[in-house]
Amino acid sequence: MANRREKARAWLTGLGEKLRARLLGAPRAQRPSVGVFLGERHVAIAAIHPDGEQLLACDYREATGEAQQGALRELVQAYGLRRCPATLVLPAAEYRLQQVDIPGIPDEELNDALRFRLKDLLSMPLSEAAVAGHRQRSDRRRSEQGLTMAVIARRSRMEALAQTVAGADLRTTAIIAQETAMHDLAAQTPGADSGVALVLLSGGAGGITVSRGSELFLARGHGVSLDALRNETGAIDRLGAEIQRTVDYYDSQLSSQPASRALLLPTELDREALLESLSETARVPIGALDVGQVLELPEGTAPPDTVTQARCILAVAGAMPPSSGATVSLYRPPDRSLRYDAPAAVMGYVAAGALGLAVASLVQGQLLASAEQRRDEVQARQDRLLEAVAELREQIEAREPPEALEEERDRLQAQVEQTRALQAQLERIEARALAGLTEALRALSRRELRPVWLTRFRLGLDGGRFEGYALQADQVMRLIDDLAEAEVFQGVSFQDLAIERTEPDAGAAIPEGGQAYRFTLSTSELPGLMGGGEGGGAGQQGSASEAEGTEAEGAEAERSEEQAEAGAEEQEE
Repeated sequence: MANRREKARAWLTGLGEKLRARLLGAPRAQRPSVGVFLGERHVAIAAIHPDGEQLLACDYREATGEAQQGALRELVQAYGLRRCPATLVLPAAEYRLQQVDIPGIPDEELNDALRFRLKDLLSMPLSEAAVAGHRQRSDRRRSEQGLTMAVIARRSRMEALAQTVAGADLRTTAIIAQETAMHDLAAQTPGADSGVALVLLSGGAGGITVSRGSELFLARGHGVSLDALRNETGAIDRLGAEIQRTVDYYDSQLSSQPASRALLLPTELDREALLESLSETARVPIGALDVGQVLELPEGTAPPDTVTQARCILAVAGAMPPSSGATVSLYRPPDRSLRYDAPAAVMGYVAAGALGLAVASLVQGQLLASAEQRRDEVQARQDRLLEAVAELREQIEAREPPEALEEERDRLQAQVEQTRALQAQLERIEARALAGLTEALRALSRRELRPVWLTRFRLGLDGGRFEGYALQADQVMRLIDDLAEAEVFQGVSFQDLAIERTEPDAGAAIPEGGQAYRFTLSTSELPGLMGGGEGGGAGQQGSASEAEGTEAEGAEAERSEEQAEAGAEEQEE
């Protein structure tokens, strides 16, 4: 069961990868790099694995003119290279080289600076010129970064060639000169760090490059074609002399160390015989370079034949990993990223805005409908509550309280009114009136009443009344004098004095066989009890003073009995 699941999962995974490859193609990071060369009578193509180490395709087709696009498309379909990035390598007839010393220019400004420097040397309008710069290294010059190989071509021609490659279902990423392609190939050659010169033989003017590592030191044409080598006597000697002259210039003027060797690229001629003749002319060691020395071949695949290598060597060089910057390309792919101010972007903004408004309107409409529904529900609930309140009020108004409850209410209201009236009267009592009564009592307590004692007294605003006994009648007059001296009794007239001889009460403390005089004394109004208060509260204040005077009666009587006993003792003595 588990094996079936694993097989099914693997089958589905493989099917998904095939569908993705069929519909979308391989991811760009995993696609092979393709090199294309459009010769005078043939088109060549080469493909290298993304790791840059294995040759995947190397083939050509005979074609000229407009037929080259169809032939190139056949090669692309045959090797499954659809939509792969491609670098087009130009033959020498498509451009012109110019060496320029232009120091202090950064890479991103190099091509524009070259266009400005070469504007007087161009045979075409400046707007029609496509210029690329390949920096050259020199160990013996002060301006190391200034020496540049300028490649000049017609812009319209470069765009037409790029369309030819794109019409074959490839993505044109760069268009470079054959010298730049040869340098990229030399950088991958074994022993490149010791200085290597590559020699190219072609139908037109061939070329020679001298590279050390990833740096180009020299690039020039040698002017010896394949036809000349086939038909002209002394052509081999001229080629050997050009090779030696180039290496000597490199050794003496550019590099601090000599070139280690020169390598002849694949050619349709008898290369062994050619190398033997060149070795007799040139002093520098000369050898041959094959594709198998630079790249690995797929397992079980035979190396390409001599003619295929000769016609595809520049395509192979174009597919090699670039060792130079982006300034070496005569073609810049169109920027496919959508600009923010492009018409399509503006239309997209408008469409997105309209869609956003539509979505916002829809959402807002739903929210408004929901809010209106909730509002209606709340309004209906409020109406029901108001109706219930109205019904309750009607029921309350319709109900009549019982008669007993009404009588109890009236009684309680009467009590409340009485309590409020009493509270108002109590609030009108002045504390100074009560203070006046206290002063009167203090006056009575401070006086020596021997042999007189009081049995009853009353003090009020309307006057005072004193009742008591005396052993002698003149003692009563003496009592009146003493009271008149008190502050509270000042200005008071003593009226209605009645004295009669009588037997004392059974409880009186009088010596046996003694006699006493009973007296009653009244006074006029006592203004001292008001304490300066207003006459409005006189009635209530009088009632309060009279009550306090009555409460003090017993204490004063006891004091009077003690004074009577003391008076009796004095009389006996």
